[in-house]
Amino acid sequence: LVWTADCSLLAVASSSGAVEVCDTVGNQVYQLISPRIAASQPGWADSIRSGPVSASYAGVFFTEARVRDKLWVSELLLVDFSGQINSFYVSLTGYQEMSRYSLGWSVTAATFCSCHSLLVTAGGPDHPLTGKSRLVGR
Repeated sequence: LVWTADCSLLAVASSSGAVEVCDTVGNQVYQLISPRIAASQPGWADSIRSGPVSASYAGVFFTEARVRDKLWVSELLLVDFSGQINSFYVSLTGYQEMSRYSLGWSVTAATFCSCHSLLVTAGGPDHPLTGKSRLVGR
């Protein structure tokens, strides 16, 4: 669950990967549907599982860092455990898919620093630096 800065929208992400956007009363305004997100497709059924799937989200964040048009309330960032980052501009009347980025490795946690407009992720066991005794930056 995460609110926009002006508290006009609430994003609700489920462990199946589905994302609903609700108003201040809690009524669903819309569900995000994207060809890039399997769980958002009409008729998609979650199979029996024990725990989150790769489409589950490590982090869901609202930011105003790249919003330049007053048509949009905020940008919604979705970071899933498989390392996919999806971005949507959202408003009370609809949304527009903006971008998708693949990290190339799985993610175990994510956080967004609004002061620096910085998304920080923790890599999973397939991260290139897993097992290294120290991190070396360039």
